Amino acid sequence: MNYKKIKNTVFCGLLLTVVACDQDSEFQSAFNGNNIITDDITVQDFCQGKTLKRVQQTLVFSPDTQTCEWGQNGNLNPSFSKTIAAVQSYTQPIDLGTPVASICDFSLSMNETFTVYDDDITFTFDQFAFAGDFLFRDWLVDTAELEQVGNLLRYDRSKVIGKDFYELTPQDWLEDGVTGDFNTRQNDATQREGNFNLQLTKDFLDLMPRTDLTRQVHEFGFHIFGNQNDSDCQHQGFTINVDVSFVPRSAVQ
Repeated sequence: MNYKKIKNTVFCGLLLTVVACDQDSEFQSAFNGNNIITDDITVQDFCQGKTLKRVQQTLVFSPDTQTCEWGQNGNLNPSFSKTIAAVQSYTQPIDLGTPVASICDFSLSMNETFTVYDDDITFTFDQFAFAGDFLFRDWLVDTAELEQVGNLLRYDRSKVIGKDFYELTPQDWLEDGVTGDFNTRQNDATQREGNFNLQLTKDFLDLMPRTDLTRQVHEFGFHIFGNQNDSDCQHQGFTINVDVSFVPRSAVQ
């Protein structure tokens, strides 16, 4: 009897059975060697002990508009009430340069001491809002009704425009898992100024869909809101230093 042939046949049968049982996500992760992060493992556990690659990038935001694009691109005409009538959004790609198994650390800081803007701002990473100065988080949930993905809010300008904010008290906010300094203050009747030095910690990254953590190219967004003044949507030019550590897929294959 050819025991080697029987042994190989049994092994192949078991292998096919195991691959078919995709309900067991923990086994699947062990089976594929966790070459990318999956839902059943935390960022901390996935990144621990692995070789990390670091990418630093400078994002430049020039003041390429001096007012809102009233009545264009989904914006309303100036509203002389406390209503968000226009949003100007600026996005920049963050290219990590190689296929990614998972982001492990993400921090950003400003070179400038302060930047002046009018009226209000929100920052996003891969379309998830993580910091803002006036339209605080409860407003984004209850009034703008942004889509909630787990505990995160997916930014959507169409849900912000036309919404009232007359009852709001200015309040800086950071999403759970975002740490550091984010400070704004009133500059005059309409303008505000601020600076920040923030880290999207592993607690924040753990809230993100795994498909976003494994992107090679990410998107940083800066969104500025206006309601009625000629200076609305205006901002000074500023730069942001981005520092990302991640596990490249080549390190775990």
